[in-house]
Amino acid sequence: MMELKAAKNRIETSNLPEPVRSASRQLADWLTNLPEAEGRFLTFSHISERYAEAFKEEELLAALSLLARSDFAILEVSGYLDDHDEGPMLLSPSEYREAMASGVLVHPETGDDLGNPADFLHLYFALRS
Repeated sequence: MMELKAAKNRIETSNLPEPVRSASRQLADWLTNLPEAEGRFLTFSHISERYAEAFKEEELLAALSLLARSDFAILEVSGYLDDHDEGPMLLSPSEYREAMASGVLVHPETGDDLGNPADFLHLYFALRS
């Protein structure tokens, strides 16, 4: 939780546009109170539904980018494969990065080459552990 408090302090002192800073603050507050199990799989659609009336989509994307890619990041970015039989199959952040960088996606269960990862993987966020 110390990382979340430090992130919130950094957000407050940043030079971000106010709507992005506000979205970042609210996301960080929500994440601070989120049960650990719920913080392992956060889709953009879930987050955007929660904040649809408060922020524009681009403000949420900027806030998520800040919380996932800054030097005080509290979120990790990864992807999941929505398998028809197995349901969502989560990739670790390193597996996601490797698939996206290589352009090759192998099904985690069958070993089949699925082709371009961008056609099959959906983005999700997870609290850094």
